[in-house]
Amino acid sequence: MQRALAIRRAALATRGFATEAETSPSVIKVVRDLQRMHLESLDRMRAENEAFRHEIKGMFDKLSGEVHEVREQQMLLNSFVCWSVPVAGVAAAGLAYFL
Repeated sequence: MQRALAIRRAALATRGFATEAETSPSVIKVVRDLQRMHLESLDRMRAENEAFRHEIKGMFDKLSGEVHEVREQQMLLNSFVCWSVPVAGVAAAGLAYFL
């Protein structure tokens, strides 16, 4: 029992617990409780971060889809303009011929 207690004190001392009072079971319990609360807090922050990342990804995907749709419409409009200008030019030339 004494040897186990001495080993425990030595192990705790290497972790930053220096005095006999700091190695008491009540202090160790408080430190473990604080560590547990800290880890739970980190888990909550990770979950919130993951939810935020998921939300942002959804917004980015939606925006990316809208940009793709606008580009398709722009390409369609450009192809219409490319074909309509020469046709309009020919029509104007034909009209000028008859005037």
